[in-house]
Amino acid sequence: MTRTKWIIAGVAVIAWPMMAAQGAEPKDKVAPGDPTTAAAPSGAQRQADAVQHFNGTWTIELTPMAGDKSKQPIEDTVQFDKGRVVSTALNSDGYIPTNATVTVGDDGVAVWETMQSSEGKGVVFWRGELRGQTMTGIMSKHPAQGLTEDYTFSGKKTSETATVPVPATAQSPATAAPVTATAATTTPAAPATPTAPPVEPAVPAKPAVTTPVPQPNAPAATPAPSTQDKSKEKRRKHGLF
Repeated sequence: MTRTKWIIAGVAVIAWPMMAAQGAEPKDKVAPGDPTTAAAPSGAQRQADAVQHFNGTWTIELTPMAGDKSKQPIEDTVQFDKGRVVSTALNSDGYIPTNATVTVGDDGVAVWETMQSSEGKGVVFWRGELRGQTMTGIMSKHPAQGLTEDYTFSGKKTSETATVPVPATAQSPATAAPVTATAATTTPAAPATPTAPPVEPAVPAKPAVTTPVPQPNAPAATPAPSTQDKSKEKRRKHGLF
């Protein structure tokens, strides 16, 4: 091999790795729009999705857990509509529809819970889980009189629509006619008359002390001359003696 061929071969050996590196796509580069790069939904979004998944009509079978073995499984229809739930069998017995609490665990399992009551008959507790397309759970019935009845249930959605009646107590009250408030005319109060200060009781005057003024002794009265003395006085004046 000539010297020129050796030079060309050397250049090719050096240039080939560089050209290969420029044409290779990085392994960690992801094409735009790849769903694997989308952010995971928030807890609130997962809860909203679970509520939407529950919406509809579910046909379930309730099986007694213990107690009287003669009790047969009960078929029931449970309907969900925007978080509200009603049981056909219980509603006919006076248990009104209620709001259900829906949560989603870290494992993605959606859980709903609620309590329904019937005046004078008792309360019922529900807890259901949604795994795939199947809903399973427990229903515990606590009658006002008698023993508690516990059931397990399982079922599937049979319709995407549901009709959950709204109890009369939960309906919106009738709109009352607007009341026009009339501003009352307030007459300014007359200025308060100043109150005279209380009159203190008069202090009784001390009795005046009269100091008796000594009176001069009157001269003794000269006794009036008797008739005899008068006769003597006349004779003296006439020089008769």
